[in-house]
Amino acid sequence: MIAMLGCGGGSVDPVGTIECTEEGESSQHCDIAAGEKCCPRFEADSTCEAACDNGGNFACDGPEDCAEGEVCCVTNMTTAACAVTCDGPGDNQMCHTGGECPVEDPCCLPIRLNGVLLTFCNSSDLPSCR
Repeated sequence: MIAMLGCGGGSVDPVGTIECTEEGESSQHCDIAAGEKCCPRFEADSTCEAACDNGGNFACDGPEDCAEGEVCCVTNMTTAACAVTCDGPGDNQMCHTGGECPVEDPCCLPIRLNGVLLTFCNSSDLPSCR
């Protein structure tokens, strides 16, 4: 099983939700307004919970989940939260398409890390860019 955050099938999940599912399984959407986060479980089904107990903690999966002027930042590829900038150590801006990325990192690159599908802004020109 592979946990997927956002970009399921190349589409953007509904605003205010985080797609949190296993690859090939039906989607569940965590409700941000209700305080839910996506808690990836690398050996079991991912879950929507108020607090994650396994170190993975995703409160957003793209800019549509954040307040105006904020972006979704993934830190060390294990946690994601809204912030004004993604300039801390280990930070990357999450995205669904390259149009959501800054000019210096125009590629929305999907990668799998420890079984989790993440899509983040990158300066790559790989064919897998969105």
